[in-house]
Amino acid sequence: DHRDLHSFPTRRSSDLVSALVNLGYRRAEAFGAVATAARKLGDKAALDALIRAGLQELGQPAAQGAAR
Repeated sequence: DHRDLHSFPTRRSSDLVSALVNLGYRRAEAFGAVATAARKLGDKAALDALIRAGLQELGQPAAQGAAR
């Protein structure tokens, strides 16, 4: 549910989506993963924690990086 990002700071969500897109994920996938991570961790979570959570949502362990 992407509505969760409406309350999430725009710059942060944009940065998070951009980071995942730069790792090779499609924008729609990245947006969904960021929305889920933001909902689970809250808007006060650190960017690195949100990126790791987004990667986990995408089924990619954060420790392995972007190897797809």
